[in-house]
Amino acid sequence: MGDHGSNALPRSQDRARRRFLNGWGGAAVRAVVVALAGGALAETVVFAAYLAGRRTASVLDVARAGGLLFAWFHHTDLLFRYRTDTAAGSFTLGFAPMLGTAVVGGLLVWAGRGVARRAGDARAWACALQGAKVAPPYAAVSLLAAFGSKLPAGALVAVPGAARIAPGFVSVRPSVVGGVLWPLALAVAFGCAGGLSAAPRERSAETASPVRGALAGAWWMLAAGLALAFAGLLVLAAVTPHATAAYFRAAFVRGAARGSVLVGLNLLVVPNLAAWVLAAAMGGCVGGGFGVAGSHACLLSLSKLPSGSALATLAGGLDHARSGPPGALGSPAPAGYLAFLLVPAVAVLLGGWIAAHRAETATRVDGAGVGALAGILFAVLVGGVFVLASVVLSTTGARGAPGASFWFGPRMVTGVALAAIWGVVGGAAGGFLFPSRPPPVSAGSTPSPPV
Repeated sequence: MGDHGSNALPRSQDRARRRFLNGWGGAAVRAVVVALAGGALAETVVFAAYLAGRRTASVLDVARAGGLLFAWFHHTDLLFRYRTDTAAGSFTLGFAPMLGTAVVGGLLVWAGRGVARRAGDARAWACALQGAKVAPPYAAVSLLAAFGSKLPAGALVAVPGAARIAPGFVSVRPSVVGGVLWPLALAVAFGCAGGLSAAPRERSAETASPVRGALAGAWWMLAAGLALAFAGLLVLAAVTPHATAAYFRAAFVRGAARGSVLVGLNLLVVPNLAAWVLAAAMGGCVGGGFGVAGSHACLLSLSKLPSGSALATLAGGLDHARSGPPGALGSPAPAGYLAFLLVPAVAVLLGGWIAAHRAETATRVDGAGVGALAGILFAVLVGGVFVLASVVLSTTGARGAPGASFWFGPRMVTGVALAAIWGVVGGAAGGFLFPSRPPPVSAGSTPSPPV
């Protein structure tokens, strides 16, 4: 009896070790499939723009530009080098068209779920680790794609308008460090989420997990917040038909093909716009700033709208980054814009209810606790989305001379703090106000009277 008990633990440890060591081949295959699908999306977008344009660039350079867009799906910095008769330097531009990021993220969730299911481990944390196996091979493939995506000097000369943006010979390539770290971080996050979703749900009162319920609630808070923010933009488009008509006239002024491509390119940044609106709807601010502690300006909030010359003023402010904040860049928002407060309110109430429902809490107090935990996790997710939704531009002069650093997006610290307040208060209210179904009673146990 004693020998049997002493051998049981080593055997279970050996099975767990084999589960972890096995499956790397399947994870690598799935990572390659995800990278190919994401790359195909990027190439489709770039070649559509090429076919709708003047077609002056070579097909090889267009394919390389697709690789640059794929790198941007992960917020990888692109390094631009320029040289003219009088000056030389470089600048990096970090940006993520978040619709592409969402597509890649969904595919990574699929990949992580598949790896975890093949492993056959029922423990939630082990499933999450199994899903994360897709991250190293995905980062390796992304790095290879980055090395093959360099546009050589002079490749941008054929691009209309490029001479005005960066005159002279220009080369563009993804950052090597960012080309590894950003895909790795995103693949770990989405792969773990996919692996966790593959874990079997426990159905008894003793094993129901409040953490898994809180994770589900946090995800729904974020998804509902972004969806409602975009719905608010659609409402604004409907109530301002003149501005909407002007947008489509400008988009299709050079023909249906170019207009369709331009609208498609704009769709890539719809999640970015939704994240900015969500930040403003929670009471935060979306704007631009110079450096870490430099000047900054608020363009979008519940009380301010960007003026027509806001971006031009910010661009001009690059020459005066150290002379103080830019001038007034916004105009007062109508009182009706306070209706955007419904966006975070509805999102966190819904997420709190889902958290309590998934955790199968027995009392309203327990539901409030799980909803509050979902609110904390919601703030973490919001921080990640705000990072992806931000634009970061850094410039350097000749021979590494100091340059300017500019960012545009939600104010990070304030935005995350507001998300935590909304999430905790609203999530707790959602979990308390909307009671969940009582959890099933385990076999052989006696149900306790309701509290």
